[in-house]
Amino acid sequence: MSNTDGKPTVAMPLLIVVIASAFKDLFEDRKRHQQDQEENERKVLTADASARVFRPNDWQHLRVGQVIKILRD
Repeated sequence: MSNTDGKPTVAMPLLIVVIASAFKDLFEDRKRHQQDQEENERKVLTADASARVFRPNDWQHLRVGQVIKILRD
């Protein structure tokens, strides 16, 4: 004989946990996306070989093989 008379008792707590987890993941993903965007918009000095100078450029436009200048804070 069943204690719950055939009524599902696990569905509601499980649904609450799944929804809470989804909201937590959504919040973390949005925060990570915002941090990634801020990092990609930071400036970096890249070498311009034709002019023999370093020019500011966004991190998101940096490509493999480009020479960058690292400055100490």
